[in-house]
Amino acid sequence: MARTISTFTLGPVTLSTADDPLTITSTGTVMSTGSGFDGIDGGTGTTWTISNAGVVSSSGGYGISLASAGIISNSGSISGVDGVVLHHGGSVTNAAGGSISGSGAIGHGGGSGSGVYITGAAGTLSNNGSISGAAYGVGLGAGGMVTNTASIKGAEDGVIVQGGIGTVSNSGTITATVDDCVALFSGGSVTNAIGGLISATDTVGSSVFITGGQGLVSNNGAIATPPSATNGTSLIDSYPTAMASSSAPKLNASEIDPSIAGRGERSVGTCTSRFLNMAFVRR
Repeated sequence: MARTISTFTLGPVTLSTADDPLTITSTGTVMSTGSGFDGIDGGTGTTWTISNAGVVSSSGGYGISLASAGIISNSGSISGVDGVVLHHGGSVTNAAGGSISGSGAIGHGGGSGSGVYITGAAGTLSNNGSISGAAYGVGLGAGGMVTNTASIKGAEDGVIVQGGIGTVSNSGTITATVDDCVALFSGGSVTNAIGGLISATDTVGSSVFITGGQGLVSNNGAIATPPSATNGTSLIDSYPTAMASSSAPKLNASEIDPSIAGRGERSVGTCTSRFLNMAFVRR
């Protein structure tokens, strides 16, 4: 069975097994208004497959919320308090031209203000379009992988991975305006390719933050801190261990704060280079 939406539909759309897979065409719209009403809801017991080329929106709930695992592909627009929430793992693919956004208030965890939030099991996110969140661009609550070739923007964090090892590969732009740009709380790796930019534009967070396990950062692009950064801001901040490699221009001794030079600790705001080429371990 399957279902196709190609006209305006007032949400919430509550999926049944007969609706799977669900396709929303470029002329289709699902719109919900009112507090707590999601655009599309899927229950437990089914791995839901949704393909959206149209518009899915909710002014007071999630754009798409699936209690089971989900496979989401988007080339249209999805928006809500969180844009997409998968409560039992799954994957989200956002194609070129696609937009996913979360408008919920910051400070309430991944369930508010995330463009994409995947929890309950490992998640996979592939972004070739635009993903943004008033709190988090992308949040993975049980580990997983994020691949970005375009734009991910968050306030609290651009990408946050908790509850399992995180792998982030970037050849686009990942930015954060309040805290860390990429934050891995159970260890993992960050690979920033040629042309990639990872940049915390605030003065308190790190462009890359890794804790809870070994961290590996490989950089051939730019990992940047703002010119106004204080000593609370670092290019990379990792505990317990971090390794890094880079083919980008190297830091000169004059570009490293003398108070940390030779101690293997984090690079702080007095580091003026936009490029990372060494490992930092906070002991």
